[in-house]
Amino acid sequence: MADLKRAEILAADKPAEALLLYQQYQPQLQQMPPKIQLLWYTSAARAALNQSNLRHAHQILQEMLPSYQATGKPKTDFYYNLAGIWFRKSGYSQQALWAYQCALNVTTNNKDKLKYTSNAAVAARYVGDKKLANQYFAQAKELLKIEPDLMMQASVANNEGMLLLSEKRYEEASSLFTKALFLREGHHRINSQILSTLNLMASLLLNHDLAEFVRLDKSKLSRYQLSPAQDIYLTWLNSAYQVLSSAQPVQLSPTLAADYLTVENDSIVYLIEQIAELINVPLPPHPINQKDKQLQEHQLSGYFNECQFFEQP
Repeated sequence: MADLKRAEILAADKPAEALLLYQQYQPQLQQMPPKIQLLWYTSAARAALNQSNLRHAHQILQEMLPSYQATGKPKTDFYYNLAGIWFRKSGYSQQALWAYQCALNVTTNNKDKLKYTSNAAVAARYVGDKKLANQYFAQAKELLKIEPDLMMQASVANNEGMLLLSEKRYEEASSLFTKALFLREGHHRINSQILSTLNLMASLLLNHDLAEFVRLDKSKLSRYQLSPAQDIYLTWLNSAYQVLSSAQPVQLSPTLAADYLTVENDSIVYLIEQIAELINVPLPPHPINQKDKQLQEHQLSGYFNECQFFEQP
């Protein structure tokens, strides 16, 4: 149990260590009570998602299904939420929105509602329904009054900042990313701080605020290990700064576009595309943006739309 608790804590900021613990106990999982199995699977899925290791997260989400069935299907909202995160990061925004709405439909806990509402707002932005996104953000802010939570307040600020960034409201977006960083300072949410820092860097560049870009404290980006997708994103940001701040032509790395194609995180793909447009770097079509791609039968396709998954045989 001590290692399980440790894995749950590590999943947010040190996902690689959480996954190592999970792998140590994985051969013994079937001998554990289903409720304990679920806790291990959940921490591992969270860790894999935080790494943007979508293939591993997908595998874990599939493996944990029998444990849910064995427990009599409690807390299915947690499961819908995890599936929603996987869908969103994989580029299936409509399925993500349905999954988050399913999570909202089966929970009465305000703290959980707050989390799922914020996530639903993000998915609504990705499907292009900004009106719905704003409605969800408004609901999240009302829930924060009922259930104050600094880390969720930071998350809502960061997510709303992304909506403003997509509307080219860069100064307002920068303000919200700064707020998210301030709220997270002093708390062990390093991965979240890294994301907000990267997002703030992007909003400053897009607003051509190079002086503030230079002044921004970026120490965490070198102090902690970034995920491969975050590392590629940071390379793009630094390259964009070189182009915007130089009076002379800048020779960009020939691997920039190729590295972009390896990113599986939908949000980071979108942001790299904005940065590439800013510095006039042509990009090849990214697979995650292909409108005709379809979910395969094995891909968690039962988690969405009218919340029917757990009623299926």
